[in-house]
Amino acid sequence: MEYIHPLVVLLIDVNHTTAILIIGGSSTLAALCAGTCYFWHKSTEKKWKRFFSRLTKINAGLEHQVGTLLVDKKDLIRKLGDARAKADETDLLKANFLANMSHEIRTPMNGIIGFVQLLNEDLPTDKRSQFIDIIINSGYQLVNLFDNLVDISRLESGLLTLSKSECNLNEMLFDLYVQYNGQIFKESKKQLSLRFLNLADDEVNIITTDGARLRQVFSHLISNAIKFTEHGTVEFGFANKDSNELLFFVRDSGIGIPQTQQEVIFERFQQIEQGSTRRFGGSGLGLYISKGLVEALDGKIWFESTEGLGSTFFFTLPFENIEIKQDSSVYYANKKEYNWSNKTILIVDDTEANYQFVADLLANTSISVVRAKTGAEALTLCDSSQAPDLILMDSPHETLDGHGLVSQIRSTRSKSTLPIIAQTNYARPEDDVKYIEMGCNDVISKPINPAALFSKIARIISVS
Repeated sequence: MEYIHPLVVLLIDVNHTTAILIIGGSSTLAALCAGTCYFWHKSTEKKWKRFFSRLTKINAGLEHQVGTLLVDKKDLIRKLGDARAKADETDLLKANFLANMSHEIRTPMNGIIGFVQLLNEDLPTDKRSQFIDIIINSGYQLVNLFDNLVDISRLESGLLTLSKSECNLNEMLFDLYVQYNGQIFKESKKQLSLRFLNLADDEVNIITTDGARLRQVFSHLISNAIKFTEHGTVEFGFANKDSNELLFFVRDSGIGIPQTQQEVIFERFQQIEQGSTRRFGGSGLGLYISKGLVEALDGKIWFESTEGLGSTFFFTLPFENIEIKQDSSVYYANKKEYNWSNKTILIVDDTEANYQFVADLLANTSISVVRAKTGAEALTLCDSSQAPDLILMDSPHETLDGHGLVSQIRSTRSKSTLPIIAQTNYARPEDDVKYIEMGCNDVISKPINPAALFSKIARIISVS
């Protein structure tokens, strides 16, 4: 019987760190096992390689996912930081807004309460009239502020309603010119001039839009331009952009908008200056409302500005050609009856037919009509004890000893504020502007529209 020698065979795969242990009792068995293991090793080598290949790919994928998670984590941290900064900024803006609103409300309220109390005292007539004007203006400031808050609520809730109709741009914008020219005069900004420019074709002077909202946008932009401009010019008007759009603009030579504020200037509560050190009033809502109104009217708004040199705000509105009528007007109202029995109007006109026409128009208003054929007669009547409450003047450019009739009237202290309406044969607003700059309060073009004349007289008499 053959003696079987115990034998241990250890096969080691150095590359894959794999060991196979074979235990046998004879050399033949050991050789057989060794051969068998060799072939088994060769057959499984490819499987091991595929396994490690898959393992390597899985590891690479996991490393990629870990890297992505790290990037996402950093991005999330950054976004959280941005959101925190935005929230802090919003809180600061709200705090500034509340402080501004408190100031904007308290200022006119102090004017109203304070000057109402002063009216209880025995005051000269001119002082009393001055105090009453301050009270009225303070009331208008409060009304405008509340209107802005209501408009913001309507814009953000989608409840803003539009009422589109025919709108005469020339008349509406010239009316704004008269209004803000008076404001500049009251604020004693002697180095600031206001200009209205109509650069469009005559065919687009009348468009279909919400005239009240368009006027509101211009009011916000012009008010800002005047507020931030101490000297130079403020210009506003409109021009053709293309066959379906009009380009409107308000340009000033004021302080401009800093680069850091230009990206957020149309947002709520934003102002060029914030905090208690700001020099300019306002709630910071005007541009936000203007942007909302322009977009509601299917337009676009933008601006160009250089700090220290001024700003220009542009906006566009769509329009359709409308047949122009001779009696077109911005506003449509029912026929009104006027009673000016305690007022006197001086008509300065050397043409009998023109005088008679106006006198007949005013016959039903009970106003006392006085006529002057020349500038000299007009001056005499203005200096008399029965001075008129209003002048309707046909020739404001008439000269007396080298001086214009209007300037002669304005040079008399007692008549420096006497209302004057100029009659003009020119239809272009650029020509009408000359009469305003000359010192007239308003302008009406011939042929005279009775409703327009009555409206202008009523407006002047109500505030005189």
